[in-house]
Amino acid sequence: MPVYVAALNHKMRQLAREVVDGLVVNTLTREGAKEVRDGLKTGAKRFGRDPSGVGIYALSITLACWRQS
Repeated sequence: MPVYVAALNHKMRQLAREVVDGLVVNTLTREGAKEVRDGLKTGAKRFGRDPSGVGIYALSITLACWRQS
């Protein structure tokens, strides 16, 4: 069973590099996404894991408004 963790800060992302199958982050800028991806690659390799096996999932907020006339 895959294990995912919501990683909001550096320490949580470090845990993801070591033991989980994927991490969930808040909406990121392009630079933030690169930082997370690069950190996962480095950390996964250091712990003998295949970086391509660790997924990164970003939350996306969608708002809808319906007005009844």
